[in-house]
Amino acid sequence: MIDENELAHSFGTGLDLIAVTHWPEERAEEELWLSIYGLKPTDWRLRRRLKDYQAVDEQGGLKYRKYRGDYYPIYDLPKQIGYLQKNRHYGVWTGAAWVSPDVASDMLTMLLHIEAPYLALHEIRISRKRGIVRISLQTNDPAEE
Repeated sequence: MIDENELAHSFGTGLDLIAVTHWPEERAEEELWLSIYGLKPTDWRLRRRLKDYQAVDEQGGLKYRKYRGDYYPIYDLPKQIGYLQKNRHYGVWTGAAWVSPDVASDMLTMLLHIEAPYLALHEIRISRKRGIVRISLQTNDPAEE
């Protein structure tokens, strides 16, 4: 069945970046192809609150940790906002990340006004895959911070 209340058109912001890595040393001078997508404002990931990530036990009860006599909630936060992988055919790193529409729009604006911006990625390794935890486009070299 077709939902007639569905929007007839959908728009979004997306960036395709090509960068050269400087750090870590073992991956210096490798090429990175990264696509950054702005989520739709109605996406459920943009409406989640910290309490939505509170860990639950087998019976569905909220989990807490006792610390110095007080109880604090335990959170099971999302592991990543994107992914990275080595494309062995082209010899480059490829990846994608999903961010809020404001972040994607701000990045696009920065690219128009800054000659050589720096892309900083915080990645984690999940078994054999790499996930992007944090991403920023900035004017200063993140290696000097």
